[in-house]
Amino acid sequence: MRGIIVLAVVGCGMAASSVVMFRKCSSSSSSVPVEMTGTEPAQAVVPEPTAPGVQPMPQPRPAQPPRFPRIEQAEEVDPARGAPERRPEPPRTQPAPQPAPQPAPQPAPTPQADGAVFSSSLLKVGFVYPRSWQGEFAALGGAMVPSDAARVRGEAAEFFMVYADPDRRISRPDDAALLGEIEQMFTTWLTNLRRLGSVRAIRAGRWAAVHGQYEGVSGLTGVSMRIEMYVVNLDGTPLMAIGLGPSSAMAARAPQYASIVGSLHDVDAARLRAGLGSPDRALVGVFRTSRGGTSDLVSYLVETDYDFRADGVVLLITSSFQGTYDTDAQRDRQIRAGQWGTRGDQVTIRWDGGEMLTMRYVLSESALGLYVGQNRTVYSRVR
Repeated sequence: MRGIIVLAVVGCGMAASSVVMFRKCSSSSSSVPVEMTGTEPAQAVVPEPTAPGVQPMPQPRPAQPPRFPRIEQAEEVDPARGAPERRPEPPRTQPAPQPAPQPAPQPAPTPQADGAVFSSSLLKVGFVYPRSWQGEFAALGGAMVPSDAARVRGEAAEFFMVYADPDRRISRPDDAALLGEIEQMFTTWLTNLRRLGSVRAIRAGRWAAVHGQYEGVSGLTGVSMRIEMYVVNLDGTPLMAIGLGPSSAMAARAPQYASIVGSLHDVDAARLRAGLGSPDRALVGVFRTSRGGTSDLVSYLVETDYDFRADGVVLLITSSFQGTYDTDAQRDRQIRAGQWGTRGDQVTIRWDGGEMLTMRYVLSESALGLYVGQNRTVYSRVR
């Protein structure tokens, strides 16, 4: 069974910077079209068939002209020349099937003066969002808070997140199991959740997508809240885009969310690596450093991996484990992605959020030393 991991900002009316991870295992991955109504609780509804026992009235077929057997006309034979020579007809061949046309890559749109572009090196896609919005981005997406977000009890009460799950595969964006899990998550955010209208098919760049709206009440503030939900099929990988805010503010905010989803485009990896230099093939691999200990009967372990890939993508993976002798360990895993290249003994990383990092590196057969100024960290080669 595969799980869906959805990044969510919890606390309708609470600080939008509180970020938690949501995991829910599914037992089905079937895909059926989902018709959703605005008067029923949030659940997948299968369209009803026509009334049982009622068959359409058969229509009379138009009269066909009578068919007669074809009569071959006999050829006249000249007794002096004999029967004419018949040449065999060449065999008939069917034309070779042509492959289905593939959608052309979607170029990056030109952002407006107030627009910023986030590009995911791992997903190979990007989107445009307002530059004034506060955002935190990781390898698989990010969470954004509008600069003019509505406030409840003095705190920002709006957020928009975009997050993909590459460990899950879908064939269409209205995957019933996936939509069911997302709606189940919404019920943990809001009470009296209801769907507004139906989930409808849209386009997000060159990809198929669906859009739905939900409304409920925040259990913390009692304020009516609205959810704008998008699910995009990124060539088999589901990408979720979810906006949450007070219902009174969402009428003006929804077009901005739709614009972000509509700006999805393919990422030109060569452009992202511009100015970084060529990757040193000797540096390709996974290198790890770890630290841990025990304090007040609580054990902890933190592992940090650099994954330098041959295609120019680099991942920084931080895994932490914490627990006591009588409880299960709490596990957390954070992934950051970017592009990397080398010049001389310097390795430069351009993270997906735009930050740049340059380090001196010393590589041996089994270890990697990374220097930031005078500080050195030694990583052991894992593979």
